Amino acid sequence: MQFDDDIDSQIIIQKNLRRALDESSMVTITDNNGIIKYVNEKFCNATEYSSDELVGNTHNLIRSGYHSQEFYDNLWNDINSGKVWHGDVKNKSKTGKIFWCDLTIVPFFDKQENIYEHIAIRRDITEKKKFQVDKKNRNNILKIIEHIFPL
Repeated sequence: MQFDDDIDSQIIIQKNLRRALDESSMVTITDNNGIIKYVNEKFCNATEYSSDELVGNTHNLIRSGYHSQEFYDNLWNDINSGKVWHGDVKNKSKTGKIFWCDLTIVPFFDKQENIYEHIAIRRDITEKKKFQVDKKNRNNILKIIEHIFPL
């Protein structure tokens, strides 16, 4: 299907992009103050919060306590200066379940180049993080064994 630059075509493209994001990732949209304006179903499922509980609040609801305030200050400084932020974030669900996300936050600009909102796109990487920890623990045990029983 070929698209022209007309409004109907742009709406179709936006709907398709939104569907692709919603099917593949956890998505939230916040205003400049970090107030959540939109959450998708994948995000609600991961956090165990309903859309009604999340919209109007900040992401502080899912902070795990793992990252420092400086970590979050740097994140906000980056996105408020127009930079895209990317990193791994440890979160906590409503019931206390820990989950890790590969997070990308993209600021959105208006016609005057002012940031008016941010979109956060997340992938669950909890299993990857568990594997990394298990591998590190195994390597540490091997080092101890090699120290006690040198070859």
